[in-house]
Amino acid sequence: MIVTAEAEAKVSKLFSFERIILLKVFFYWGNLLDRCKRDGKTKEGLKKIKPIPNRISWFRIIFSIPLAITLYAIFISAYTDQIDIWLFTLLIFIWIYIYGFLTYGDRIDGLIARDYDAKTILGALLDPGADKTSFVSAAVPIGLILGLILNDQQYIVLASKFWLLMIAEMSLVLLALLGGVINRFVKKSIKLGANIFGKLKYPVEIIGFVLVFLLIVASFVTDNDYSQLIYKTAYYSLSLAIVLAFLSIFVHIKSLFTSEQ
Repeated sequence: MIVTAEAEAKVSKLFSFERIILLKVFFYWGNLLDRCKRDGKTKEGLKKIKPIPNRISWFRIIFSIPLAITLYAIFISAYTDQIDIWLFTLLIFIWIYIYGFLTYGDRIDGLIARDYDAKTILGALLDPGADKTSFVSAAVPIGLILGLILNDQQYIVLASKFWLLMIAEMSLVLLALLGGVINRFVKKSIKLGANIFGKLKYPVEIIGFVLVFLLIVASFVTDNDYSQLIYKTAYYSLSLAIVLAFLSIFVHIKSLFTSEQ
């Protein structure tokens, strides 16, 4: 597949907004897209592009682990007064940038896989797996910190919803792996990747995740009570994400039994 002028126009139009902001902030991804655009004009260049989406997914999975440990260390250091507010704020901003860089990698690997015909069965497993690993690895330290800073029943309820969503996410990872094994060894045609409920769930849970994150950060930098509006929005976002997660699980389980040989 040689990239045509029409395909190039599609890519440029798709990234018209992102090139102004996101690809300037996360400049490595912008450079990678430019390189793929150049290499995509030749057959030899396309061969170099083929493994890139899966490499991005592996990169996101591997670096999610140290990123989670780092976030927990930052929160614990602030909780035990080992660092002051200014250093805490600086470290949080750095962490958010790195996490945003990894998260935006999902957008990049999907674009490259579609536009340069680099889709693979392994990639269909790795991509949602990287999404969930990235989300869960950041959510776990936040969930642990919630257990330390939240005492009243209101916030215990919020933490319980947070952990229930994590359990649902891990279940989706296991189902994706199971689907891949069945596809490979049982020769059944099972659609891999996120379904409609999973796609709807992702932005909803990100909203809930960000709001809970803000609640925790606020507990270290201000003595004011948490905003009830933020709390309620986080509560309903997590509740909706849980419903969508279990609907997604149901669809995945159904596909295991209804797929054709």
